Amino acid sequence: MGKISIKRILITVGIIVIILFMIGITYIHFNYEKTDNEKIVDLNQYIDIKYNETSNVTIVNATKDYIVNKSFSIKNTYNKTLYYSIVLSNVTNNFDKNSLVFSLISDDGAYIEKSYIINDNYILASLIKIEPSNTHEYKFNLKVTTSDTNNKTFSSNIKVNVLSLDSLYDFNSLYAYVIGNNPKLYKNELNIEDGVYYTNNSINGNTVYFYRGTNELNNNLVLGNYCYKIIRTTEDLGVRIIYNGKFNNGICDGENNTLDLTTFNNNSNYNAYVGYIYGSANSSNYESEHENVNPSNIMKKVNEFYQNNLVKYSSYIANSIYCSNRKTDSFVLNSVKYDILGYKNYNTGYNSMYRLLNNEVSYNCENNNDRLNNERITYPIGLLSADEAFYAGLNRESENTLNYLNSSLSYWTITPAYYNGINAYNFIIEDGKISESEVNKEHAIRPVITLKNSVKVKSGNGNYDNPYILE
Repeated sequence: MGKISIKRILITVGIIVIILFMIGITYIHFNYEKTDNEKIVDLNQYIDIKYNETSNVTIVNATKDYIVNKSFSIKNTYNKTLYYSIVLSNVTNNFDKNSLVFSLISDDGAYIEKSYIINDNYILASLIKIEPSNTHEYKFNLKVTTSDTNNKTFSSNIKVNVLSLDSLYDFNSLYAYVIGNNPKLYKNELNIEDGVYYTNNSINGNTVYFYRGTNELNNNLVLGNYCYKIIRTTEDLGVRIIYNGKFNNGICDGENNTLDLTTFNNNSNYNAYVGYIYGSANSSNYESEHENVNPSNIMKKVNEFYQNNLVKYSSYIANSIYCSNRKTDSFVLNSVKYDILGYKNYNTGYNSMYRLLNNEVSYNCENNNDRLNNERITYPIGLLSADEAFYAGLNRESENTLNYLNSSLSYWTITPAYYNGINAYNFIIEDGKISESEVNKEHAIRPVITLKNSVKVKSGNGNYDNPYILE
């Protein structure tokens, strides 16, 4: 009995030792994971920020055209890629709206111009990618654009926030494939070499990655029975794609990559008809002319495509913004002066034409009224914008028939160009360039949708012969 008891005691002790050992290993494992997670969450410690003077930006007793200049650098001291945002924090501001305009310029990071300070914690730039040991140099200036400066003050601090990698996107997602499978990420928007580029000229200054170049790009994707070309990422981390033909027997029919011919609007004799959705034609003011009430002819056609082919994939599709950009701008084109009224049959220039004429394109959509999502346009589907086409490598000056957005048929964009006192003109893509057409003419349709960043890739590498297939 004594021997048996001793044996039992030894077995029991052995079991206890093994249990304690396993508990110890488990503790060490989870304690290690916790420590590692804490490092990931507290990423700000790995960013070294240097200001030329201080982070404070102050304007007191200023005159019109007064400018505050600041410069600073941001270095990644971590051994992994980081993302960060730049904000103006602790804002005190009693200037009127649109009275302060800023620019933020960097060769390696964000590039933003002509944006207005709105409120506290204003985002100057966001989702900016910085590789290990890299440094981004910034120049920031804030300019007073009004003469009404009596008793007006502005004060703020430039602050940098580092973002957790896990909070940005799933590394198995299509979004990750877009920027991860493309080692060449260019900053210069005017470079025409095939590749993925990026800019912060966007809504809220968020980083947008976009494809620029020829049909050799690996931006091909299949959803259901149709093929698409990836255009860009969106400010909300979605992936924007454009219709590129039917998918039959494992092959994309890229030769027939447009849908039916249609007018943009059946009427063309007032400013209202530049709108993808529009207000009351021949109104007495801009707001009524461009109110979001009446669906355009092409919007109805695009919605029909969604109803017939995409409803069953609605869980894949993001409620993203499609910018109709009816902001007005004055310019001279072909000796004709265009002004900013934007209603009745007054000669009116629209902002995207001004941008194209001056090579100042942007993904930003300054008029909130022009930010069309499915609360305003019924379904989360739209059309390519002229600015997106320019970023992709097209322009108004010369043909580029090798560009991935070229098609055998001319097709509509969502973007107004001008109203010349007789007809409303919108942009089309034709013969490898950005052109204009009266809105009551017929051109083809290439619908655009935005996929959620949670959408995952099942197979493929994005090449034309091996497109991304989604899970």
